[in-house]
Amino acid sequence: MSLEKHINKKFLKSLQKGDRMAQKKLFELYKVKFYGVCRLYSKTKEDAEDQLQEGFIKIFKDIAKFKGQGSIEGWMRRVMVNCCLMHIRSNKNKLSTEIDLDSIADAIEIKHPNLEKDRANAVLYLIQQLPLINQTIFNLRVMDGYKFNEIAKQLELKESTVRSHFLRARKKLQVMLNKSLIE
Repeated sequence: MSLEKHINKKFLKSLQKGDRMAQKKLFELYKVKFYGVCRLYSKTKEDAEDQLQEGFIKIFKDIAKFKGQGSIEGWMRRVMVNCCLMHIRSNKNKLSTEIDLDSIADAIEIKHPNLEKDRANAVLYLIQQLPLINQTIFNLRVMDGYKFNEIAKQLELKESTVRSHFLRARKKLQVMLNKSLIE
């Protein structure tokens, strides 16, 4: 459900003027939704919280650039994803870590397999076990709908490298899902 109905022209003008109360209200409206976005692009809750904070700082700083064309929620999501990507690019040396398939099946605990929330959490957990570069590319492609050439540009990689990482991520997720279902 879109929260955008809470943002009218008067509220947007207050945000653009730097009104702290308007900023606080915007943060309260979107913190949970955008924390979920940040969690997709991070390995830890702490990293996601840091990225969320950095993203909102950037949103508040650049809100004047939003001209009211299109969805403000979509614009804020792009800002948030870009902040996450900047964080990832600044930590390139941490991008390639391998995963331990044996420990994953043991760690996934679905108490009520019929509950969608448990399934979603299990899938999110598996995605977060991927090496960061694979996780990032998988999320950009599947969760945010970026094209391979756009991902390559964002991450400053060759498109063929992005495609390769995406295929590896998909294959690793299939292996992890199969392993967790068997055990």
